[in-house]
Amino acid sequence: MSINLLLHDPFCVLKDYPEHYTGIINTYPFKAVVQRYNPTGDYLASGCKDGSIIIYDMDTQKLIMYLGKNPVFGENNDAAFQTKCLNENHQDEILSLEWSHCGRYILSAGKDNVVKVWDLACSHKKMVENTQLAFEKGRNECCCKSFEFDTSIHEARFIKSNQGLAIVCTKKSCLPYVIDIQKNTTESIQKYFDHTVADGDLNNESLLSEILSNEKKYGIATSSLVTDKKLFVGSSKGWCFVYDINDNDNIIINSYFKTGSSSIKNLLINNSMDTLYINSADRVIRQFDVLNKNINGKITMDVSLKHKYQDVINRLQWNDIILSPHNGDFLAASANGANKDTGLFLWDTINGSLVKIYENSGEQLYRIDWDPNNMSIAASGCESGDIFCWEVSLPPKWASLAPDFEEVDEQVKYIEQEDEFDEQDNDYLKKDQNKFETEIKNLDLVTPDRTDVRGNVNKSHNVFKIPTNYNDILRLRKNIVQ
Repeated sequence: MSINLLLHDPFCVLKDYPEHYTGIINTYPFKAVVQRYNPTGDYLASGCKDGSIIIYDMDTQKLIMYLGKNPVFGENNDAAFQTKCLNENHQDEILSLEWSHCGRYILSAGKDNVVKVWDLACSHKKMVENTQLAFEKGRNECCCKSFEFDTSIHEARFIKSNQGLAIVCTKKSCLPYVIDIQKNTTESIQKYFDHTVADGDLNNESLLSEILSNEKKYGIATSSLVTDKKLFVGSSKGWCFVYDINDNDNIIINSYFKTGSSSIKNLLINNSMDTLYINSADRVIRQFDVLNKNINGKITMDVSLKHKYQDVINRLQWNDIILSPHNGDFLAASANGANKDTGLFLWDTINGSLVKIYENSGEQLYRIDWDPNNMSIAASGCESGDIFCWEVSLPPKWASLAPDFEEVDEQVKYIEQEDEFDEQDNDYLKKDQNKFETEIKNLDLVTPDRTDVRGNVNKSHNVFKIPTNYNDILRLRKNIVQ
């Protein structure tokens, strides 16, 4: 992809946001609810209405993998295609999906009150070795796991600094739960700051006791945001709790603040950790400036409201929000109750102004995701369950393939030159070949570039690639069509 991008005009490639609607990924017979790009943007995982999780190859936009044992296939399925996966598929709608840093694992949460960890290599006879996560088993064993809860789940997220742990927001408490994937245990996050309370940290103890004694006031955990050092948890009463997760065995409540009176639906923060975005059920997206203060040796977080994003005329409800990758200069949102010809709304986060309204979706959109590498946005349709895509339009640049190749807008009559196709002298050809070999530089086709064409750090060589088995893919598509 990077080689092709280098052939284009840099002003065309280096767009800050997608501009054009490019089409639909047909998810029939499944209905997509939530979708997430993998860290390199090569694959798109889609969680569906019936609990299925399917993965598409974004180069071809074709289905290449179905997660689960055999919910799609009938009894007469080819035995050679049976997987080694230990996980059954979810029994109800998928609520959240997330990829691991290495791209081999997917964390999913469903309405069936189950959180699952999927190993994308378990369906292959020759398991692909990867040692980036601590909870992995041997080379030929399936690492898929399942965790059941006795209450409804909102979403699940990997902890960035230790992806052997996952955060789960439930309707049981305003404190989230922590899944230890390696130990197969599920505990309230309260367990992880017992050490701090025992050491006499009065500030943390008072915050904890205040929250536990007034859970009705603070509501239940509805959404979460995990960074390398912080955990943000939104509640149904508009409160946002900030946890310090520098030490996974000793989590500290840093602070908490009220953003409004309505439930918090989504939390986002930019890469520089100085701007927080909160989507609430009161039809307002709030942008906060975040400032860390050191008071008596303790780091506390101070937030101040900077912008509000809302539709003053139609009072639209925002289903989902997403930030532009890397710099976070743009904010995209999908609206509930918008005109069917209206797709996504895009704002400039620096000025707080509306930049663009994406059209041509034909239906209301639900969950959205932004590919950080290829500058594309994917959104699921509420009615059809198809995935709508917007990308940067890159016209073909054939003239870049040859220095003497000329592009023309209209057909012109070609006039052959007198000596154009005459046989050339062998000595003359050898001189040209020798000149080419001496002047050309040695090409390194093995070492990956540190940055991509847009100047961002290239991590593609560290990300898991799904092994391609064309026979399995053909069988998968055949069974789905039937």
